[in-house]
Amino acid sequence: MKKIYTVLLMALLQPLVDAQVTYTSADYANAGDQADYFLGNASTNIDFDLSGPNYQWNFSSIQNQSSKSVSYVDPNITGYKSLWCLSEGYITDCDTQFNDNYSAAIQLLEAPYTAGPNTVLENVYAHFNKTSTDFTLKMIGVKVVSFGTTFNMVLNYQQPDFVYKFPMNYNDAYTEAFSYSGNVQPQGFNLQVSGVGTRSNTVDGFGDLVIADQTFRNVLRLKTVSEQVLTTTQNGTNQQRNVKLINYQWFSPDFKFPVLDVTAVETNAGIAPTEIRYLENSSTLATSSTKVKTNFIYPNPSQGNFKTNIPQTDIKGIEVYNQNGQLVSKSLNLTHLNKGNYVIKIKTATETLTQKVIKE
Repeated sequence: MKKIYTVLLMALLQPLVDAQVTYTSADYANAGDQADYFLGNASTNIDFDLSGPNYQWNFSSIQNQSSKSVSYVDPNITGYKSLWCLSEGYITDCDTQFNDNYSAAIQLLEAPYTAGPNTVLENVYAHFNKTSTDFTLKMIGVKVVSFGTTFNMVLNYQQPDFVYKFPMNYNDAYTEAFSYSGNVQPQGFNLQVSGVGTRSNTVDGFGDLVIADQTFRNVLRLKTVSEQVLTTTQNGTNQQRNVKLINYQWFSPDFKFPVLDVTAVETNAGIAPTEIRYLENSSTLATSSTKVKTNFIYPNPSQGNFKTNIPQTDIKGIEVYNQNGQLVSKSLNLTHLNKGNYVIKIKTATETLTQKVIKE
């Protein structure tokens, strides 16, 4: 009788287990990847905090108001490499050290930002490093125009900000501290900036997402609460500010960027969205050069001898990644690998095709 109950329990739990999603480092974007987003109306009463297992998020009422592109670039082109190397004391091996520390960058401000009296911030770039286990923010570069003086400064993170940890699974939860600082002293001007804070990430749901007129199946939901104390000292005058941001992101392994990204702040009335952005359509991968297909690798599942319907003369390279985002093979013969899920990428002269496979 006990065995019968055990079998029944396993059968009841199996749909829940099968429905869970894993998002790996290999799924996430790299330098050169771009996503095209719609921007929804942030004046909404939708409660984005609701989540859970096998959840059905229905945000069909959100309407497109405008659009926005988000892209990661090569950190070598942002203009802050030399200044960073100088601040860290890397003189003869600047290129090596910089490339070892940074793999992608993103522009934070699309237009000049007024930061105070006669002070404008421009060309602000966040610099990240991506590994198989995490995606960390390690430096911010900014151009400052203040009282007629123009200068660049870098904010170096003494404790990196762990934006994501991989692989991402339901019920993952962690809090990491971060800290950064930077200073510049051009002619007659002294500016110091520092910050300390924490980022709390919780993967609190998985299921299906309806946004506007689109449906994204098998997504993971990540909730982030970032709190920090920002201190600026300008010519001896201190200013301190407490900053708290809340971020809701939905990830699909078929897309390199979040399919829905909601930024919010906490007010007396509750959590208020400040930006809602979602991918333009579910048939376009969040990069112009990579496409997801489901039938160019076969048989799937397989015991390891996979084949492709792409002509051999068109194939420029093959890469196989495990669930931790590690490159484990450069051929379709996976008989030497353990059973499990893998991502196969086949590069041609014009595109990169990606498909998830199962080795039995």
